Amino acid sequence: MPNISATKKFIQRAQAQNEAPLPTPADLASLLVPDQYKFYHPSTDVDELFPLGDSGQADPNRVMIFGRDNHRNWVQDMDRVFIDGTFTLAPQLFSQVFGF
Repeated sequence: MPNISATKKFIQRAQAQNEAPLPTPADLASLLVPDQYKFYHPSTDVDELFPLGDSGQADPNRVMIFGRDNHRNWVQDMDRVFIDGTFTLAPQLFSQVFGF
């Protein structure tokens, strides 16, 4: 798993490429992922869905799952999943970010 500094730099570069960061929504119910952020482009001819799950805008404990769509092909074969969480990278409105 990349360290926090490398992850922050990756996010900052991605935001810079997309011009400007989005304003922080007032609450979880108003949080929407804009179309320009819904796809990951690992190469010029490949688009992968980035938001993989969302418990919904009405959920007061909203959970959003982001990742590479092609990971769904191999994750279903796992017997165990080990994850690590961090609080320092969590954006406003969220408590924790998990990575695996």
